[in-house]
Amino acid sequence: MSDNKFKNFAVLTLDIHSVEVKESKKGGQYAVAQATLPMGEGKPALPFRVIVNNGLVKVLKAETSKTLVGHIGYEEKDGKPIYLFFPYKFEDSDKPRNFAQLTLRCGVEAECRYTDAGAFWGHSRMALGMGKDEKGEYKPSLWLTVKAFSRDGDETLPQKLAAIAKGSLVNVSGRLTYEIYKDKGYTSLIASKITDFEGGDGETQSEDQAEKEFEEPNFG
Repeated sequence: MSDNKFKNFAVLTLDIHSVEVKESKKGGQYAVAQATLPMGEGKPALPFRVIVNNGLVKVLKAETSKTLVGHIGYEEKDGKPIYLFFPYKFEDSDKPRNFAQLTLRCGVEAECRYTDAGAFWGHSRMALGMGKDEKGEYKPSLWLTVKAFSRDGDETLPQKLAAIAKGSLVNVSGRLTYEIYKDKGYTSLIASKITDFEGGDGETQSEDQAEKEFEEPNFG
């Protein structure tokens, strides 16, 4: 199965820790919030910097939890990763949400194996492109470890992951996870669905074309 639309979509329930409202050079307001995506009791939370420039400025309140719909961004400062989230709407939800649907470029072909219990699974390193900066140079990509597990003996998902060639674009849906090892954070996407990515003419769409669909807000 293939899909020719570039994906960068997420629904996340975030714990908002602090909010700073700022004035843009054009006179409008935007807000920058420090937030985290909980991973469960006893596990480190995934930190996010949330940026909004619409009616959500009034929605973001410190010391609250909000389910937000938007797209994921990424940047690096002084060699440290900064996970960004650009929501465009607020969603009422009775349950915490952690869902992402992303178009990723495969950087390393999958390694697959069987667990001691006989379950088949695989993992691969893939990149979410962030487009180009004002100088026309590519921004740092967000690298994720994509993991796929068999379900009740059905190995379709990890077999799909194993078939992805290095350099290929693929659409992956799933949930984000985060762990810290030796003081370094590692982010993974646990796949629930994997589909091929193809351009509208049946050929793989270029990275430039794909990234044009998602531009970060301009607060200049």
